[in-house]
Amino acid sequence: VESGSQEVLDYVNKRVEVGQMHKAATISCLAEIDLSLMVMLGLGGMKYREVHAEKTADFLDNTDSRFITFMGINPRNYRD
Repeated sequence: VESGSQEVLDYVNKRVEVGQMHKAATISCLAEIDLSLMVMLGLGGMKYREVHAEKTADFLDNTDSRFITFMGINPRNYRD
């Protein structure tokens, strides 16, 4: 997942849509595959911190994941 915010995903050039991730999560659960998600804390820097947190929390609330991993990053230019 990395982020549930389309704005953040576009900012870091992930080339994926949030809707695609929701669809993949749904298909995995329907196929009885344990869903494991990874979130990158700090993705998008200070500029996108609020939208990243809010949209990612919404995404996680709307998926049936068995595992969630949080990975922190510390960008060099943290003021952007």
